[in-house]
Amino acid sequence: MLSFIQIKKAVSARSEDGVVDYREFLKMKRGKRKQKDFAKELGVSWEYYSKVERGQQSPSFTWLENIAAKLDASLVVELVGKDNLQDKTNSEVEK
Repeated sequence: MLSFIQIKKAVSARSEDGVVDYREFLKMKRGKRKQKDFAKELGVSWEYYSKVERGQQSPSFTWLENIAAKLDASLVVELVGKDNLQDKTNSEVEK
């Protein structure tokens, strides 16, 4: 089971290791554009894209691969135990 999925940015990085959560990556790449316009550029439905970006929908691995390819990025999958995922989530909330 995939517990934590990230996209590695092709160019500059916000974190030291160059890896950010896929939702943060999508928001960063969208910038000030509307979700509807960005989804259209990516060739996906606005409703689905919006749910993914807000964390209300978990995207499939294939969907993430396609989006990463369209955005010239690499998909990085990190498999972590449930305890580690909780620790990681808690530490991100504290930032």
